This record gives sequence, C-alpha cells and structure tokens, in this order.
Amino acid sequence: MRIVLLAVALSPFAPAAQGQISDDDEPDDDGTGLRLRAGVVSDYVTRGLTQTWHRPAAQASLDYSRKSGLYAGTFVSTVSRDSYPGGAVETDLYAGYERELTDNWSVAGEGVAYLYPGANFRNARCNVFPGCPSQRFDTTQLRVRSAWDWLSTRFSYTLGDHFGDSARTGFSGSTRGTWYWEWGARKPMPFAPSWSLEGHLGYTHYGVRFADPVLGSTNPSYWDWRISASRPLAGAWAGWRIGIAYTQAGNRRFYDGERSLTGTATTDLGRPTLFVGIQYQFR
Repeated sequence: MRIVLLAVALSPFAPAAQGQISDDDEPDDDGTGLRLRAGVVSDYVTRGLTQTWHRPAAQASLDYSRKSGLYAGTFVSTVSRDSYPGGAVETDLYAGYERELTDNWSVAGEGVAYLYPGANFRNARCNVFPGCPSQRFDTTQLRVRSAWDWLSTRFSYTLGDHFGDSARTGFSGSTRGTWYWEWGARKPMPFAPSWSLEGHLGYTHYGVRFADPVLGSTNPSYWDWRISASRPLAGAWAGWRIGIAYTQAGNRRFYDGERSLTGTATTDLGRPTLFVGIQYQFR
C-alpha cells in the first residue's frame, strides 16, 4: 500500500496512498484540467508504514478533473521487494465524484485499486511463510471524503483482502472490511506564508487478529500521525515543490522487527521517520 509523489507522498489525502509531500492533490482552481507530476522522496511512507524499507522512492502521478466534479487518475511508485516479493512497483488507479456544497465545504466519493504487478507471497522465502501460499497484494477500496475550509476527513473501506493480509498469510480470517479513518488539517505558516503546514492523524482497524509465531495472537490495528511542510519554488525553479515530513505509527509491538519476505533483514515499519522530497509539475 498508500503512501505516495510529493503531493502524493506527504499528503494527508493523496489520490491513493499518501506518500507525498503536500496536500496539493485537489483539482485546479478552474475545476478542470490534466496534471502530470513526478518526483522523488527519501522514504515512501503511507499510513505510517514504510513501503520501501526506509529507502528512497521514485514517484509519478497523472490526474484529470472536470468542472462537473468527476475526476480520475493514477499514481505510480517504487516499493521494496522485502514487503512485496516479486514486485517492485505500486500502481494506483482511482476515480470519483466531488460536489461542492458551499464555497468552503465539499464532499466526494471514490473508488481506488492498489495494484502490485508480480508481487505474490508465493515468491517469498518459504521459511518465513511455510508453503509459500499464493496470495496477491492487490487491494480495492471505496472511500468517502469531506473537506471544510482547512479541515478534511476521509474513510476508506476494503472490499477484499487488505494488502495481502488473509487467512493464508497468518490472519485469523478474512480481512475484508478493514477500514482506515483519517483526519487532516492544512494552513499557511503565519511567519512564512509561502510554506503550507499540514497535520494528519489516522487509524487502521482490523476485525481479525494475526497469529504471530513469537507474540501469539496479536491485534494489528494501529494509529498513525504525521506533520509536514511544503512550498512551491519560484523563478527559474517554477513548477518545483519541496517538502519535509515527520511521521510515526503506533502498535510498535506488532510492526517493529518486521522480517523481510525475501531476505534475512528486519526493520521497524512504523518507526519515527523524517523524510524529504522534491516534485515537479509539468505544464
């Protein structure tokens, strides 16, 4: 899963994951247009968990919106084979409809498909997952969002297996119905108005438990939070945007010591992380 371009990587409400640097993922001011953006981040973190094992990621997104409120797009990022054995790329496809209720209040509904070509648990080391079960990581979600002025909230509901989590991969049952609720705020910095300051809080809820070989039956649900700042550049650097973010996930007992699915390394997926990024929007 996730996390996300500059605008996709640190964004509380990036089109799909949220690995971007800013919340600049809304349609253009005139309500219509096509936007192509590309960039790099020092770590791809979405919903508080690294997707690249704390290594850099290259990302790109393409968005299209119409004055009617319809929008669609795609987001692509590199990911780590340590978490996605057999795969190295995440591709998100999304489409939805946004309606403005007042000048400051809007609501939206959308569907998103997270795709991980080639990634499957059968490509993992079999001593990590005995029998190397066949289980893809592809995930489909329905989401509803509401934004008022500088505040936003979004609720995501998983329609099938949640990013490869299932009874075949150690969970007590199906992870269908796993949900994520997030809240965000974005304001210009009063002492530096060219910078946008953003805060994010989210909660992932599983309805099943994980049979950890060391910890025993464990609840994988967790909170995550992030604070970030970004700004567009001007002059000869017009079109570029830079950002910095600090993020962390809860439930360290579950997410610390995560074993690689393809090697012998371990990492803390949700450890406190400071990451930076740069993005260019093509005109």
